[in-house]
Amino acid sequence: MSAHHRAGSVQTASASPSSEAAALGSRLRLARMRAGVTLETIASAAGMTTGHLSRVERGEKLPSMGAILRLAAALGVSLGDLIGGAPVAGEVAVVRAKERSWLRMADGTDALRYEVLLQEAACAGQSVTAYVIDPAKELDAITPTSHAGLELIFVLEGAVEVQLGDKAEALGTGDSVLFPGYLKHMLRPVDARRKSRALIVIVSP
Repeated sequence: MSAHHRAGSVQTASASPSSEAAALGSRLRLARMRAGVTLETIASAAGMTTGHLSRVERGEKLPSMGAILRLAAALGVSLGDLIGGAPVAGEVAVVRAKERSWLRMADGTDALRYEVLLQEAACAGQSVTAYVIDPAKELDAITPTSHAGLELIFVLEGAVEVQLGDKAEALGTGDSVLFPGYLKHMLRPVDARRKSRALIVIVSP
């Protein structure tokens, strides 16, 4: 599948993990990362194989209550931390409107302006950066970039063109594109005389 596919062409798997298994798996991985221990260590302490625990963390398996209790004990967390409904530390990041900042390109030009919504916020063991970009008329300084993780671009206003390697995608208001960050990419307005704004979200492990 093309890295710059349109959302309408995405096919979902015939079977997806339950929301309960996915939530438990994510919380297990977050707790294990905070504890700084390996899969092998926790699996051994909980009487599970490493492969089984890996599938649990990926949300592919929902273990028994006894296994969950052993995992909680091995990680030094409560049962509620793993299966409770309330968010635990590291699951939710809140940024107030008054806390937002603006960034410009390092050379001081106004070619691109970023309204930062999240700056490498830690959430469920992943790093998330989100900002609104306002491409301006002065575009000479814009060069392709690349980074780790995934990037989502959602057009809030106007029309933009996203260069992905040697291909380009024209996106209008309401359109979006998802692609791996290792692809060389850049964003520019389709018509520099008209205002355009886009939401960009970057997720890195």
